[in-house]
Amino acid sequence: MEPPSTRTLLSSLISQLSTLTPSVTDTKIQHLLLSIHCLLPSTFLPALDLLDRRLVTRCIRVYTDVGAQASSADTSTQLQHAVYYVWSTAPPPPAAKGNKYASSSNSRYEVRTQVWN
Repeated sequence: MEPPSTRTLLSSLISQLSTLTPSVTDTKIQHLLLSIHCLLPSTFLPALDLLDRRLVTRCIRVYTDVGAQASSADTSTQLQHAVYYVWSTAPPPPAAKGNKYASSSNSRYEVRTQVWN
């Protein structure tokens, strides 16, 4: 029997974590978080730090699928599309002299998870 893939294991851990209630002991939560950290050692803690500092914004766009309306009697077919904006805390690179497009503000990155699947 093959072990589960990393993606399957991560999905399982995250779904377990999202279903926990506040009454669950801290050790159960710690074990799940440590497991995720072992699978993603270089990205998990920085990602938690971004969330903790409220540097991630989620925008959800809800729209009606026109093709689904024409093919079915149900006209309430709605789809959701999420876009995440992540603010960088890194200092901007030094601007070249005379560059009118250089900005001293922090950068914002747009993440579209729908294109990953």
